[in-house]
Amino acid sequence: MVVQCVDSLPRPLLAERVHRWLVIGLLRDGVARSQDGIATAYRERTGVTPDREALHAELRHLVAKGVLDVAGGAAAPAYRLGADGAAAFDIWLTAPAAIDEDDDERVTSRLLLLGEVSPADAAQLLGRWERELWERARTLERARTAAVADAASSAQEIAVRPALLERLLERVAADLATLAELRRAWEAWRTPSRTP
Repeated sequence: MVVQCVDSLPRPLLAERVHRWLVIGLLRDGVARSQDGIATAYRERTGVTPDREALHAELRHLVAKGVLDVAGGAAAPAYRLGADGAAAFDIWLTAPAAIDEDDDERVTSRLLLLGEVSPADAAQLLGRWERELWERARTLERARTAAVADAASSAQEIAVRPALLERLLERVAADLATLAELRRAWEAWRTPSRTP
C-alpha cells in the first residue's frame, strides 16, 4: 500500500527534517511545482523555510517511490502528485485518531492541510478530532484525579504524576480551543456573507 510505502521512507535528521506529508499535501491541488515553488509554499504555510538539501532529498525519495511524478528537464524539474500519492495523502489526512498522536508535528501538519480536502470532509474531520480530544480529556482527568488521591496517601514529597497529567490536560484544552477556532473559520468560509 502506498501509505505504508511513504511512511517507511528513511527520515532526514530532525534538525534538517522536511515533513513528508506536508510536501505531499502542498502538491494535492495537482499543480506541478519546482523545488523552489514547493519551498515557497512550505514557508508560506508553516512559517518555516525548509532546508534546501533536505527538501531535495525528500523529493527524490518521493519520486523513487512513485508518489510524485517529474515533468520538465533535469535542470528545472517540476513535481506533481501522482494518483497513488493523492490517494495516500487522502488516506493519511482522514485516518482515525490522527489528533490523538503524541507527535505534535503530525497533528500540526494535518491542521495545516485541512483546506486541501472538501468542506464536507473538513467538517467531518474537525468533528471527529473534537470528539477524540474530549474523550482524551475525560481519560486524563480520571487519571489525574486518581494520581492526586495516590499522591495524598504517598510519602513522596513531590507529586510529579498529577502535575504531568495536568500539563497534558492543558495541552488538550489548547488543542480544543484551536479546533473551535478552526470550526468558526470553516463556518465563516462555508457561509460567505451576503452583500446587497
